[in-house]
Amino acid sequence: MEFKEALQKAIEFEQKGRMIYEEAAGKTKNDAVAKLFEYLAEQEKMHEDWIRKYVDDQGIELPENSKEDTKEFFKTTIGAFKEKIALSGDDISAYEQGMQLETESYEYYKEHSEKAEDPTVKAFLKFLMEQEQIHYDLLEQSKDYLSDPDLFFQRHEGWMFEG
Repeated sequence: MEFKEALQKAIEFEQKGRMIYEEAAGKTKNDAVAKLFEYLAEQEKMHEDWIRKYVDDQGIELPENSKEDTKEFFKTTIGAFKEKIALSGDDISAYEQGMQLETESYEYYKEHSEKAEDPTVKAFLKFLMEQEQIHYDLLEQSKDYLSDPDLFFQRHEGWMFEG
């Protein structure tokens, strides 16, 4: 596969992700879930823009602190999740669909990164892999929190039971 064709496929992944997240945000009745999916839709659009820029000029400067931006988003929205919220079947399906897409995108970028010979191309694809992993982790943690907040805090916050 020609590298530009691979990047076009990557654009399609990002567009599909954006559509999934926009649809999920529009369907959920939970404001916190909607904000998460709106954020992920914006991220997918940003990734698409980065890929298009890379295709156009064959050399994109990778933005810094993107992982920190995602962590900051999760911290600021966790306050909205403080009440125990039951996920509807549609919300759970949207989380699972998003996680599957992020996994597929990660695997796709990984495969092409391993084939790439140009160090700039390798770095760009590895950057996209990191982005997909960040999104997967965000979806997984949010789903865990909404499904069972007590278990979430035990796993991620190190809560201990006192006797």
